[in-house]
Amino acid sequence: MWLAPPHNSFIIATSSKIGKGMLCVHPIGTVVNARTVGEHFIVGNNTVIGANINGVPEIGDEVFVGVNCVIIGNIKIGNNVKIGAGSVVVKDVPSNCTIVGNPARIIKKMN
Repeated sequence: MWLAPPHNSFIIATSSKIGKGMLCVHPIGTVVNARTVGEHFIVGNNTVIGANINGVPEIGDEVFVGVNCVIIGNIKIGNNVKIGAGSVVVKDVPSNCTIVGNPARIIKKMN
């Protein structure tokens, strides 16, 4: 226990409905507070998914979120979306795309 003491820096809101297959890669400093999270969701460390005054996000299936991301507000993230490291997402994201940046923007659309 003294080599790897327990920590409480990974938080999932009890109100979040999460689909099967969620993978949290090194979940230190990660908060997941979403209305819904789809199946096969992957999230990196130091990521905050949470509320602003308008509400909380909805996240689709097959979504990858890189490290150090912020996803806030009453927004919808579509299915099969990749969010690059360090991105700040404050607007809806359509399905089948890759987004990066602050604020996040689409850099690739897939069929």
